[in-house]
Amino acid sequence: TMLLGAATLLAQQPDFDGSVHLIFQPGEEGGAGARAMMEDGLFTLFPCEAVFALHNWPSLPAGKMAVRVGPIMASALRFEIRISGKGGHAAMPHTTIDPIPVACALVGQLQTLVSRSTDPLDSAVLTVGQIASGTVENIIPDNAVIYGTVRTLQTSTEKMMIAGLHRISEHVAAA
Repeated sequence: TMLLGAATLLAQQPDFDGSVHLIFQPGEEGGAGARAMMEDGLFTLFPCEAVFALHNWPSLPAGKMAVRVGPIMASALRFEIRISGKGGHAAMPHTTIDPIPVACALVGQLQTLVSRSTDPLDSAVLTVGQIASGTVENIIPDNAVIYGTVRTLQTSTEKMMIAGLHRISEHVAAA
């Protein structure tokens, strides 16, 4: 609705001399919309000298705007870490490779990417939002999966976080 409001205001300007392309991005929250538009040749079809973006921020009071120099919204990457073990009966844990303690250790170690590897003057958030494993209380499962997100403001921090996810996952699995 904000972009439609801007279009209405522009249309009401009799002396406006120029071209404005209004871009409505599909799939913004899932992250695939912008990529699809680029792959479809958006800026070949509609060349632009500049692009201005807007993201709503529901926590701001009505009528207020937030601006700053540099990035204001973080990139968001999703990750999935699969841990393969060897399941078995809970009465015989010595015959299994339990993926659940590995997942727990991994979650704790991943937090050090923010607390010990990220420059305190930079910004990064790593969230483990889901751990999935097992179906009953007396069986050690074969697998565990950790799902989460990484959010950063700087490309260099994003690269460091991705490398750290791989490094920590490999080292915890090896232990």
